[in-house]
This record gives sequence, structure tokens and C-alpha cells, in this order.
Amino acid sequence: MPPARPLHTKLQKRLERLLEAAAGDSGVVTTEFPYRPVPNLQYWFADVAYILQADWDALPPDVYPVYAPPLIVEVLSPSNTAAKVNRQRIVALSAGTVEFWVVDAETRTVQSNPEKPSPAVEQKG
Repeated sequence: MPPARPLHTKLQKRLERLLEAAAGDSGVVTTEFPYRPVPNLQYWFADVAYILQADWDALPPDVYPVYAPPLIVEVLSPSNTAAKVNRQRIVALSAGTVEFWVVDAETRTVQSNPEKPSPAVEQKG
């Protein structure tokens, strides 16, 4: 898979800065955060994630514990299908994530915790 487009990386950085300002000392905001929401899955990478400071401090240095950050932001890219992002959203929210945002640079929109998957996702499901 090719690296992320410059727009994708710029959006990640912009979101990271905005969320860091909002979070203050309560936690850590980082990009490309590896997380494993349930034991039977390999880890995934959040484009941007907010992690409570206590959780950040408790992360082991050499293993990926079962953990889902309170906030996950996915920036849509050509490799992210609607079905893939919807699956990540459902699994992460079920595992303890409180907010899951989907940022679409093309439509300049942010979708937060949709109650129902889009029709395109339902048809592929």
C-alpha cells in the first residue's frame, strides 16, 4: 500500500494540534496510534487518537494490550472502504471507545458516532 497522501497527513496533524489544545494535561493526542480493541483481533492504527493520561502512563512498552482509546479519528483515504471504517467503528465503540469520528476531506465533513451505517455499508454487509 502506498504511503498516505500529503492531504491525509496534513489533516492528521491539524486534528492532532486542535485536540491537544482541547485536551490540555488530561491526556495525550497522537497520530497513527496502534490499538487492539478485542483479544481476537490484531492491532489497528487510529489516524488520530486521544488517550487519557493515566492510560498512556500504564501502556506497557513492548506489547499491545487490549485497549480502545476514548476518541478515535479516521481520515478517509482510498484504502479505507466504507465497510472497513464501519467495522472499525462498531468494534471500537463496543470495546469502550466513546467517540469515533470519520473525517472526509473531499466532502469537508466529520461524522461522529452515526447511529446507523450508511446505506452503502448496509448493502455490502
